[in-house]
Amino acid sequence: MKWSEVLANGRLGSAVVIAVARLGGRAAFIGKLGDDKFGHMLVEILKENDVNSDRIIFYHGARTALVFVMLRADGECEFSFYWKPSADMLLTPDQLARFFSALYKAVSSASSSSSSAS
Repeated sequence: MKWSEVLANGRLGSAVVIAVARLGGRAAFIGKLGDDKFGHMLVEILKENDVNSDRIIFYHGARTALVFVMLRADGECEFSFYWKPSADMLLTPDQLARFFSALYKAVSSASSSSSSAS
């Protein structure tokens, strides 16, 4: 069987924020990645696509999740997931609360600035 392999970075979350940025929206990726080559490569891809990556945590204790999509000779796709445990599974509620608190402050500040300029 002949296979061609494609590395899909960051799973669905990164695809969505990249699409938002490409459509002209402001986009940020919030999460935890492994402190490995794949995690750093994902951040570079996000930056190349104008996605804010300031809220990404690099974690030494687990790898970045990977999904391999194989296109078989018959045209069907097959997926292989490498992620137990992966860094994104280890993101804690406290870390998310801090991210969203900072996001709320940034949005509120930007909203106040634009209101006072009117």
